[in-house]
Amino acid sequence: MFILSEGVFILSEGVFILSEGVFILSEGVFILSEGVFILSEGVFILSEGVFILSEGVFILSEGVFILSEGVFILSEGVFILSEGVFILSEGVFILSEGVFILSEGVFILSEGVFILSEGVFILSEGVFILSEGVFILSEGVFILSEGVFILSEGVFILSEGVFILSEGVFILSEGVFILSEVCGY
Repeated sequence: MFILSEGVFILSEGVFILSEGVFILSEGVFILSEGVFILSEGVFILSEGVFILSEGVFILSEGVFILSEGVFILSEGVFILSEGVFILSEGVFILSEGVFILSEGVFILSEGVFILSEGVFILSEGVFILSEGVFILSEGVFILSEGVFILSEGVFILSEGVFILSEGVFILSEGVFILSEVCGY
């Protein structure tokens, strides 16, 4: 063991020891304890290849950071909350299956498809999906998958100008009603 100056020792080629128990590997690289290194820029390295940027912020690999609360940062503004849950800086969450969360209870499945926590899907501007094949337009018009539109409770639209009332009464056009196929009116 060689002494360079007061409190600075040389263990072997390129390995120095400071009196406080801090080891210096080479220029700007310090060893705090077994497997914990400090780079001159204030970046810590753990033996498993995990880097520590500052208190509670770790770097796992290129562009992957960990915050002390168990929040991972992937890259610019992308955070990982838990397995498969990512957060974008704008407050948009991404689930591993390609499901995005806009805010509490609002999810994005794919381009323009949103899900509200109550199980209501939003297709695009003003178009909602209540359940499989049931859509709501912003004007309060419901669409069933079979191409049947519901205007309001008990009023259905089969096609242009053909309406069905819940009692089985059809409206063809202005003032013309069809009660059943048998009547023929």
